[in-house]
Amino acid sequence: MKPRSLSPRSRAAATRSRCASSAASRAASGRPWVRHTTIGVIQTTQSAIQLVQRTLERAFGPGWSVRPQLPVALAEDSEPEPDVCVVRGDPRDYRDAHPERPVLIVEVSLSRLGFDREHKGSLYARAGITDYWIVNLAERRVEIYREPVPDGAASFGWRYGRSATLGPDERISPLAAPAAEIAVADLLP
Repeated sequence: MKPRSLSPRSRAAATRSRCASSAASRAASGRPWVRHTTIGVIQTTQSAIQLVQRTLERAFGPGWSVRPQLPVALAEDSEPEPDVCVVRGDPRDYRDAHPERPVLIVEVSLSRLGFDREHKGSLYARAGITDYWIVNLAERRVEIYREPVPDGAASFGWRYGRSATLGPDERISPLAAPAAEIAVADLLP
């Protein structure tokens, strides 16, 4: 039996009802701002991810695949979905398996900066990712992490030995595309 579809007017009424119920729930909790703030964070983060993707596609050019929020196979037990990663080849090269060796991973961070620095940084360092960037939306900066080194105190036993923080007026070149100069401002919403 085919499910009954709602008319546009009925769908709008149902949406208003859900929103009103949600608003009442937020007001009762004493936090009416939660939904608005969450949507703003999500939209800002999504915009930044799109900007990073577009900028890296231009910087790397043909022969590279810039993958937004798709899995990478870093180890048998690890397939994270970074906000953006760059791998050699074409999307068709990865029809049957996730890429294993990204040349650059970028996380866009607004509210989980510590997690991206410590936890994900250690995971990526353990996997031998030599170029890891965090687009720090709160401070409007890009943090660059390079040179993985063992560190028993780190979450996954590895960390990055070298880091730099760049402001909107500065430029960075990916290790795998050293001729490309990327303005930090191009990565920020």
